[in-house]
Amino acid sequence: MNRAVVLPLHGIDLNSEPPFRVGGASVDPHSRDATFVGGQERLQPQVLKVLIALARRRGEVVTRDELVAFCWDGRVIGDDVINRAVLVLRQFAKKAGGFRIETVPKAGYRLRESDEEQQVGTRPLASLLVVLPIIAAVLAIGAAIYWFINRSPSPDPPVPTISIVPLDLGQADPAAREFASQVRGQLAHKLSEGGFPIRLVDSASDKDIRASGLIISGEVRRQVDAYRATVRIEQPARRVIVYSQQFESSGTDARILPERIGAQIAAALSWTGALLILDPRYQTNPAILADLFKNTILIVQGGDVLQSYEIARRLAPRAPGSPMAQLSLAFNTSFALERLPLAQRPAAINDARQAANRAVQLAPYFGDVYATWCFLHSPVRLGECEDRLRTAMRLDPDASFVGSFLSGQLNSTGNFSESLELARQSLSNDRFKLWKIGRVLRALETKGDVAEAEVLHRQAERWWPGHPALFWNRWAGKLVAGDYAGMERLEGELPARQRTPAELFAGIRRGDPALVGQSCAKVQAQRPHLCMVGLAAAGDFDGAYAIADTIFPRLRGRTAAEEEAMWIRNAGGAPLAFLSGSSGASLRTDPRFLLVAERVGLLGYWRSGRLPDFCKVTAEPVCARLRTGPKLGRFADPKVESFAGGAGNDPFTRFSLAGDEAPRE
Repeated sequence: MNRAVVLPLHGIDLNSEPPFRVGGASVDPHSRDATFVGGQERLQPQVLKVLIALARRRGEVVTRDELVAFCWDGRVIGDDVINRAVLVLRQFAKKAGGFRIETVPKAGYRLRESDEEQQVGTRPLASLLVVLPIIAAVLAIGAAIYWFINRSPSPDPPVPTISIVPLDLGQADPAAREFASQVRGQLAHKLSEGGFPIRLVDSASDKDIRASGLIISGEVRRQVDAYRATVRIEQPARRVIVYSQQFESSGTDARILPERIGAQIAAALSWTGALLILDPRYQTNPAILADLFKNTILIVQGGDVLQSYEIARRLAPRAPGSPMAQLSLAFNTSFALERLPLAQRPAAINDARQAANRAVQLAPYFGDVYATWCFLHSPVRLGECEDRLRTAMRLDPDASFVGSFLSGQLNSTGNFSESLELARQSLSNDRFKLWKIGRVLRALETKGDVAEAEVLHRQAERWWPGHPALFWNRWAGKLVAGDYAGMERLEGELPARQRTPAELFAGIRRGDPALVGQSCAKVQAQRPHLCMVGLAAAGDFDGAYAIADTIFPRLRGRTAAEEEAMWIRNAGGAPLAFLSGSSGASLRTDPRFLLVAERVGLLGYWRSGRLPDFCKVTAEPVCARLRTGPKLGRFADPKVESFAGGAGNDPFTRFSLAGDEAPRE
């Protein structure tokens, strides 16, 4: 049983704390220096306080409230502040060795020490015996990983130290100098929140600057009340500028421009920074590295997917030893697949899978390399994808995107509570990343947490002003939740020509299928999902399922080859959450729902024991068919016995699916 109070009844004072050991590290709280075999690191004050709090109660749970009380003197702080401190400590633990920090769901955190202290770059034999078989069996890369680990045993890459040069060099204008100082301060603040060690240097000629992982420099110009800032990121080891971007704003918007610059640069570096540290091991050409860096930022910030794909396709063969290059091709192929000509898709998928396998061989300890499998295989394989993502999270709890990808997967299958929890957790590690903000906004609206979504949206608008991803993720989440009144209010922000006709929402409220149908005749091409669930809510099931037949084509086949061909033809299908969410409740009262759920893979997934929230929470009538129906294999042959007669009061008694499986691949 955990002790109620063990920590002293006052905040932690670093100046009065004695030196201590944790795992393979010796820590001096007064100087904040931690030394371990192979290195030394100066810990940030709040991070060190969290380490002290956890180390005092090794093996026991320390609650988040206790961490706030003793590390932040009880001040009100956001969950993301604690999450970031724990993330930095986990990165430190991997370098120092001998201890780890566990998350205890709905309780807090626990520090555990190994029986034997680890050295930097090594892993205990027990850990290898556990991790390697998991990778080999579940992710089918055992031989390659064993080869890699024995040739180059490495922990996760270190977080690069970032040196920030003043941006006001040569400026005589006091207002421009003040603005440049604000930009530099926001860069330091936002990057520090992102877990990067920051060093403020006086000039680019500082004698220690070349020891930095990255250097940020630039300049600021002012014309009347308009400001223009150019920010450059240089990798000194390669003597190459890997990124450059210009920001400008005027009037009242200029006041928040420094914050926007800091947030967007922090978002750009949160994933690519770690990869830049990976790539020097493989001696990637500096020019190629710069292009890969820029391309990664382009896709993370929502750039043109075809442009990103073409860049990645050109660069990956030129950098076969670069994990960053191979991941870039794997991910960008999946994002662009539906926009490629049909004849080009099989070859593109083959090249992307080879790149993904190569990335796994090069960086088996980097969790995001395993997520590519889900994007490069048919989405009908829901269970396999989820299992791989969960395994990747166990292998690399700090992976940048795996948690967010798994959140999206669970959103599709109707497990909205866990989806929101994972989305929040992933965003807490990358709080400025646009893509992750959008994921949380959608998950919040889906769960009905509208007030929290509005707060996050307002905050994100300061960092990404006017970006459509913020609006449309909220809109989609409201649609999944069936919050039609909320959708109508939200659309008040749109120009009139882009809004849904008011009579469509009125028809849904009144249960008037004719009115909904008339409105959908005008907007179905732009709002197919809204029309599908709206018609069902109004009682027009034939009209609703006619739309469902077009947006949810069959993806399950009798053979692996047939299934692959179906996916290639129908890449970029509709989000399944519209079938799994509250707005799909009317659809689920009709027997045809099971047919649609079967052909997109949902039925087999649910019958494997992973039930959606509408069964775990509300127990809708259809759930009896999800629990008791035959467990379908991937290549089972679906059949409809009859839709006529003998139904009694349960329409689902008229429907059955054959459970006989065809031979497996």
